[in-house]
Amino acid sequence: MDAAEWFIRIGTSLVMLSFGTHQLWRPEPWFEYMPEWLMRPKPLSPAGKMRLHGAGNVLLGLLLVSAVLPRAGAWLALVWWLSILPFAFYGGWKTGLRDLAVVFGLLALIALLYAR
Repeated sequence: MDAAEWFIRIGTSLVMLSFGTHQLWRPEPWFEYMPEWLMRPKPLSPAGKMRLHGAGNVLLGLLLVSAVLPRAGAWLALVWWLSILPFAFYGGWKTGLRDLAVVFGLLALIALLYAR
């Protein structure tokens, strides 16, 4: 079970860290996942909102990979990905299905963490 936990933790964290870093560096390509109603409200610009989201990805990815608080990190990552899922499907069904696979991986991680 330790190997399965490690693979899920590393794989999901890699996605979160790489997406988050890209969102911080170049937020514009990620705008396609933001509906118009979400882009309009101030005080943050669309780039600012995406950079904030990118920072969340990086921080949660680091928490998940560190395994300092394994259950809390897994639950927080799951909630994060569930909040992203509708926007992923908004961007395209292929992206939504990819993110759905991550959600199921996190559910498996949580099940493994509680099976100890």
